[in-house]
Amino acid sequence: MKLILLPFLLLPILLPAQTKEQGLAYSSLVAKGRQAFQNHEYAQAGQFYLDAIEAFGDKGFPEDRYQAAQALAQSGRPDPAFANLQRLFEKSSQLEYNTLLADTFLIPLHTDPRWDTLLAALRPEMPEIAGRLFEVNRLDQDLRKTIGGIRSKYGADSPEMDTLWKRINLQDSINLLEVKQLLDKYGWLGAKQVGNRGNTTVWLVIQHANLTTQEHYLPMMQAAADAGKASCGNLAYLEDRILVRKKQKQLYASQLYTPNGSDTTFYYPVEDPDNLNVRREGMNLPPFSPETIEAIKTMPPHQWD
Repeated sequence: MKLILLPFLLLPILLPAQTKEQGLAYSSLVAKGRQAFQNHEYAQAGQFYLDAIEAFGDKGFPEDRYQAAQALAQSGRPDPAFANLQRLFEKSSQLEYNTLLADTFLIPLHTDPRWDTLLAALRPEMPEIAGRLFEVNRLDQDLRKTIGGIRSKYGADSPEMDTLWKRINLQDSINLLEVKQLLDKYGWLGAKQVGNRGNTTVWLVIQHANLTTQEHYLPMMQAAADAGKASCGNLAYLEDRILVRKKQKQLYASQLYTPNGSDTTFYYPVEDPDNLNVRREGMNLPPFSPETIEAIKTMPPHQWD
């Protein structure tokens, strides 16, 4: 069988406000689940994932819930498999119609009536445009996935990194032309129209665009979020990106930077850190731990470029 993983965005890891003990228990059990999955011990893997989610206060990262569903489907436990898929459908934007259809680990679920119900809820109304955005997503992410390896091998200021960023910027400009045509013709494309990945791709391309483009489409995305056609969490990232580019304090602490010559990552300045979690909750973002908020308060002053 071919292992199919969901196309999760490369975003900073944000730790929810669970206790340190819960986090350690979750990480340990998930590691055991992944190892059991790789060993084709699906019954054990599924149980490890369920135990991890329970230990974490009925919370779990999307990729872990998805692999839990794969393992549970393979081990003949459709109820918890569908429970995790349904949770992903309701609480995240990670499930994708074509991904589920192609996933051979989920074949045991195909005869269950709940499978057709889930597919019907995910099937895009505009499949051709969804397919175009699927390809745009791949083009946006493929080059970025090589950043870490090239930086580690050659250094952040190397000619190789400079060449990579030129390639990324060129591809971003091509992707932007495609997405702008769609936005100007149809408005913001929601998940019902183009699927979860297509909907996320529209934001992703704007997130990687220049400041003028971001400010132009921000009102459209804000209206779409109010109408349930765009992710509030993604909107928070766009709003923070714009604020940081304008050398203003961000609201949701979604933007980080690594100074040249440093291995340490810092948050750009945050407005009113004491109420950060209140604002994040309003945008459906997970809360930060008290330790993280305290760290944000004590970050060294940022020297704007």
